[in-house]
Amino acid sequence: LTMPGAVRGDMVGLLEFVTREDYYDNFLTRMLANVPAHVEVTEEHFKEARMILENKFLIGMTNDVAETVQKRLKLYFGWEELPSQQGCEMYYIKNGVMALPPVTIEEGGHYWRAIQKINLFDMKLYARAMS
Repeated sequence: LTMPGAVRGDMVGLLEFVTREDYYDNFLTRMLANVPAHVEVTEEHFKEARMILENKFLIGMTNDVAETVQKRLKLYFGWEELPSQQGCEMYYIKNGVMALPPVTIEEGGHYWRAIQKINLFDMKLYARAMS
């Protein structure tokens, strides 16, 4: 989750953002299952979003870009690193997303649980994607 003007590590600001009246909860579930803003997201919407995610997307995680690129994308698309470019791929992986500091929300902690309560179905999609 990001908000305009966010400062890394500002958990209070993040909680204020997700509890605002105009906050769009379960954004990914809503987008995948085509759920309008004025409609409450249900378990049926989650199941539809999960099915779409599992059948129409390649899922990669920013916390392990190397695995995403080397195992998932290369295998699916049949990519091969050119002999003249050996090491180039890993250079950009290590100096790109992998160079970012880790997320500061502790999984299972107070802030995690508060956000999970508001975005229950998106968190279930995340858990499914991680498995």
